[in-house]
Amino acid sequence: AFRGTFHAFRLYTRQLTEAELMINAAVDAVRYKHLPLEEVRLPEGASFDAETNIVLKVAAATRGAGTIAVDAGAKTGTCQATRRLNETVRITAAPLSTGEAFVGWEGDVDLIQEGSANQPSITVSAARPFKLTAVFRRSASK
Repeated sequence: AFRGTFHAFRLYTRQLTEAELMINAAVDAVRYKHLPLEEVRLPEGASFDAETNIVLKVAAATRGAGTIAVDAGAKTGTCQATRRLNETVRITAAPLSTGEAFVGWEGDVDLIQEGSANQPSITVSAARPFKLTAVFRRSASK
């Protein structure tokens, strides 16, 4: 018979990445074992904020003639930000001119919660540090 203690039980519909497993272990180490933050191992791109929340580096960029906007912010070619664990990020890609077309997203597309890798406007879950690239090409009509 099991003689241990269950502190948490998590179900997933997919296999977790190494970074996601490390984040789960870090959450449990702080929450249940009360380890000091400096003793908790996090994946690259993850850290603790002043309130001991896990914050993750999120990055988006463009390849080709286009821009991205994060959470309705300014349009740019690249963006790096931090988000708390499991917060969502809205990213919108747009071509620079009518002669360009959005092709799709590359990178950590498995974290897309709303939309798809083929749509220019997506909502992404910060379940781990991620990087996405919006790909643009000359449209066939030009």
